[in-house]
Amino acid sequence: MKKYVFKTLIYSPAILIPLLFTTHLNSQNVAFDYDECGNRISQEIIYLKNLAVENDYADIENKPVESTAIIGNVQLTIFPNPNGGQFTVHLKNLKPENDTRLQLHDMNGELILNKKHLASKNPVNIDQYKNGAYLLSITIDGIRKTWKVIKQ
Repeated sequence: MKKYVFKTLIYSPAILIPLLFTTHLNSQNVAFDYDECGNRISQEIIYLKNLAVENDYADIENKPVESTAIIGNVQLTIFPNPNGGQFTVHLKNLKPENDTRLQLHDMNGELILNKKHLASKNPVNIDQYKNGAYLLSITIDGIRKTWKVIKQ
């Protein structure tokens, strides 16, 4: 008796378009058994879930992320993101002569926070603003980097 195994992918039509740039969510193994004459005598379908993909998406939704970047000699760390209304901007290797600025804009482009002369640890409180996405810009000696900060 010969046994052949085929792998196929299963996609739900509702999630087909978002999956164009991601890995598959589910797969299935199909096993066929044949007799000596080549007649199929059994078929077995085994559905497998790709737990790695599901766990990756769960981590993205549940865990705050720490963003790190370097501007000149200064290492920036922004955490947590998303946040509940408070996050911290930490600047490592900051020198007193560095010209620094922190600006926070809402998604309409309105400036809601503007700080100059940052310290090495800068707590930012946005409790008074509604939940949503904001644009955080850090400028050090004329070089600007921007991040999306989410308040939940």
